[in-house]
Amino acid sequence: MDFEEKLSQFTARIPRIKSAVATEEATKTALILPFIGILGYDYTNPLEVCPEYTADYGVKNGEKVDYAIFKDDCPAILIECKMIGADLKNHGSQLFRYFSTCQAKIGILTNGIEYRFFSDLERANQMDTKPFLEINLESLDEQQITQLKRFRKEEFDVNKLLPSAANMIILKELTSLLNSEMESPSQDFVKYLASHIHEGRITTNVIDTYAPLVKSAMNQMVNTRINEKLKSVMDKTEEEHKEAVEDVAKIIEEIETTEEEMLGYHIVQAICGKLVPLNKVTMRDSKSYCAVLYDDNNRRPICRLHFNRAQKYLGIFDENKEEIKKPIDDITDIYKYQDEIIGTLNRYTQLVKSNGN
Repeated sequence: MDFEEKLSQFTARIPRIKSAVATEEATKTALILPFIGILGYDYTNPLEVCPEYTADYGVKNGEKVDYAIFKDDCPAILIECKMIGADLKNHGSQLFRYFSTCQAKIGILTNGIEYRFFSDLERANQMDTKPFLEINLESLDEQQITQLKRFRKEEFDVNKLLPSAANMIILKELTSLLNSEMESPSQDFVKYLASHIHEGRITTNVIDTYAPLVKSAMNQMVNTRINEKLKSVMDKTEEEHKEAVEDVAKIIEEIETTEEEMLGYHIVQAICGKLVPLNKVTMRDSKSYCAVLYDDNNRRPICRLHFNRAQKYLGIFDENKEEIKKPIDDITDIYKYQDEIIGTLNRYTQLVKSNGN
């Protein structure tokens, strides 16, 4: 049984048992320890998962964090547990104190259902006030599951995790800001857009006039994108038709491309930028892989990013357009295959020149 199947079975069980979980110890036993086990750590081995780990802080000797997960004989992850239903906003200070006393770079605050992941991205050895990842086991989405995989025992590498964690915080803030602006555009946002259109001074009356128009324009932009995808289906082959429908479904269901896929796409885009304009290198996501295409054409795949499993693969194409999957351990390994990527792209550009389109 793989990670996703174990996680799915575990989360399906939560609604049935949570009413019987009435104490902090019960929360640990019924919810938190099994979750640690799903991540691949042996919570029965105190050399790997140490309960009541002593984390001295200044004059407060003997302070203990509920669990410390060890890697290479050093604490790597600290976990502070609260009773199910507890508001985690009121308990971050304890984990903050523990965090500065040892080598661990990841701190987790949880009530068994909600998990908040912290690090020291803003200031070394001082836990950030904002988590870089928040999940709720009762409402997991595909992107959060992908992020959780990075904390599994066989995959956990803090040196690879922290750079993307910083981007996750920024992306979360930007997503929240954009959603807020779409729902109710702020005066500053409306003023910024109006200043590019309106001739004359931007007064309060101008802002009031533009505000509902800005909201309508943003919603229309989303609808237009969906309609363009639907329209493109009409001229597709059967295989392309299937992929186009998946694209439309993804937009409608608001399935988000993962952080790793975006990073991989940008690396491929940078490689291809040596030969073609960046806007010629596009991306289409699907359930099984993320395709990077030349000129947004499914018949001209540059490569495919298979990042949905623990073992990641880069799909490159030979002269017959046969895909060859290359295992990669890190996103930056894509650069090892830049010659193959450029070779594939060069075949498409030559074809375009010969066909005159």
